[in-house]
This record gives sequence, C-alpha cells and structure tokens, in this order.
Amino acid sequence: MLRNQLDEDWKYWMTQYPELATSIGYPGQNMRWTDYSQPAIDARAEYLKKSFERLSMIDRAKLEPEDQINYDLYRDLLETAVKGLDFHNDALPIRGVIPHNLMMPMNQLEGIQQDVARTFAIMPAETREDYENIILRLQRIGLLVDQTIALMEQGIAAGMTPPRVTFREVPDQIKAQIFEDPLKSPMLEAFTKTLASIPETERASLTGRAAAAYRQVVVPGFMKLHDFLVSRYLPACREATDVRALPSGASMYAYNVKWHTTTDKTPQEIHEIGLAEVKRIRAEMDRVIAESGFKGSYEDFKKFLRTSPQFYFKDADDCVLRPRIVRCGPVCVYVCEHLQARGAPQMGDGSVDDARSRARSSHSDFASAGDAGSAGVSQELQLHRVC
Repeated sequence: MLRNQLDEDWKYWMTQYPELATSIGYPGQNMRWTDYSQPAIDARAEYLKKSFERLSMIDRAKLEPEDQINYDLYRDLLETAVKGLDFHNDALPIRGVIPHNLMMPMNQLEGIQQDVARTFAIMPAETREDYENIILRLQRIGLLVDQTIALMEQGIAAGMTPPRVTFREVPDQIKAQIFEDPLKSPMLEAFTKTLASIPETERASLTGRAAAAYRQVVVPGFMKLHDFLVSRYLPACREATDVRALPSGASMYAYNVKWHTTTDKTPQEIHEIGLAEVKRIRAEMDRVIAESGFKGSYEDFKKFLRTSPQFYFKDADDCVLRPRIVRCGPVCVYVCEHLQARGAPQMGDGSVDDARSRARSSHSDFASAGDAGSAGVSQELQLHRVC
C-alpha cells in the first residue's frame, strides 16, 4: 500500500508542477507551466489532505524496516505541507529552499522573473519535439503572468506582502528579461545553437515561431508584470520587516523555523542555542589568542588577522596549495594520519603540478568519495583520497 501511494502521489505532483518535472527529467510535462488558477490551487490542497489521510490509514508496524523509514519521512513531508496550507503555502509536499507562499509568489529570491528563464535553461533541446515544447511554453507565459498578478492582488487584500525594502529591486529583475532582439534572451538560447537533429529547412521556421512568441507574448506579459509591480504592488508592500506584521505572523515564523530545522524547538529556544554557541566560540577564540602569545585586545587581533601579510596568498602556486591544507580540519587530518600510519598509499606526489591536477578533478574525487563501494575502492582509500 505504501509503495502504491508513493508511486501515485509522485505521478500526481509531477503533472501538477511541470517545472519541477522538467528539473528532474520526468517525461511529458515540458510544454506546460503550473496552473495557479484558484480551482487548481484548491484541488491540489484537497489532494494533499486526502493523501495525508490515506497514509495515516497504513499500519506502520506491519511495514518492513526500510518502508517504516519511508513512511516516517513521507508522513513528515505531508503533515508539514498540510499545516502550511494555513499560511497560504503551495500544496507541494516536496521541499525546496524555502516554502512557496501563494499570497507572496514573488520576492528577491524567487518568482517567475527568475524561475521562467531557469526552466528554459534546463529544458532538453535535442529533438524537434523539444523545440516545439519550448515554443509552447513561450506561448503560455502570458497566462502564468496573469495568474501571478491575481495571486499578488489576493495577497494585498489579505495584508500578505513582502517587506518593501527587500522587493524594491524585483521590477528591475523583470526588466532584465526583456530584450529587443529575442535571440539575445536566455529563454531562446536553445535556438542560437546548431540544431543538428533538425532538417535545415525546418530550423528557420522553429526559430521564427519562437521569436514571434517572445515578441507577442513574453515581452507584453513581462512589461505588464513590471508595470504592476511598480505602480500597484511595490507601494502596497509592507514597511515592517518583522514577520509578525503579517496575519498570524508569529505562528508562520514558528512554522518556518520547524520547516527549516525539522525540530520541535521554539524560535526562542533556537535563539538561545545561538547565543550560547556565540559565547562558547568567543571563549574558544580568546583561548587561542592567549595561547598564540598575541599581545593586545580582541579587536586588535581581528585587525591583525585582516592586515598581516602572512594570511594572504603570495603567488598563484600558494593559492593552489594552501586550500589543500586549510580544508583539512582536525578530523580530516586525524583520519589521514591514521591511514598513513596503516600504510595507505599516497595519492599524488604533493607537487604544485599534482595539486593543480587534483584541483581540476576535485568534483569527480568528491563524487567518487561519496560512493564507498565504487570500483572496489575501500572506504579507507576513499577517505584518504578526499583528504
């Protein structure tokens, strides 16, 4: 039952959020945008609630240990998303960087002014169907803009707006997406490349249709959104930066704290932990300063760290080599020394050239280190390789 629900819910959410589907390679959704009409929003919220109820009917004790973990994780995602509905969050139970609030669908970090271009950048562009999908999405941006404006109007009416100081640059983000030449827009970047898989006679037609969609739909839509933000939305944004200025703001803040930390601690408890950590770290810093023999105040020592030449790279080779030392914290150093004492082989000769070579392949090194069983390499050698 659990596996069936996971499969069914996954398919549902992928079809409801086509941009997410595109980002993870789920097929068949690359021509669409998420429907943010009120009926669609309500339907997703209802599905989310029923999904949580359905999961709650599964007897966790009868599941295999692995599926008990899956059950716990999914239950947390669903329960968190259901609680988020009280604050007008999107129903999607798959977490992103921050909760997506439907009453405030745009801010300096997210929104269609960034998400649209980002989606086009990750769309496949190999076959004719891929290019047709890009054109379809260009042609459908106007509706997405209108739905976004409608949501922000609801937010204004409900007193749900972002702080004005954080939103003041957003209109310029919109303007930055408008180009006189459509082919200079990142949205049409795929059409500036050689369409090797498409007959030459069809390439000009595809490119022309994409450019027309950009001129006739994207530009007017983004200009409409820009003007709305400047004349209507920005003046309505709240002056206060404190989330408590929002309706149910304190509860929303507590919800977001739990959303990010996955703990049941209150914001005040977490704040106290932070204060205690600052105090502990400062005491440790004072101890290190005293042990170093430095004569002077804490502020003198900070100035010393900022200005002493010994803390700056001397040349390009130093810039390559020193991070190899700095990035190895005490635990990493201990592990390396432990492995070397056991006769683990050295990786590289320690030269500048070797350092450069390893730096270039750092991504593959870390990727390999993440797979402890890859190519028969032991965990010890993987740890040694990272060090």
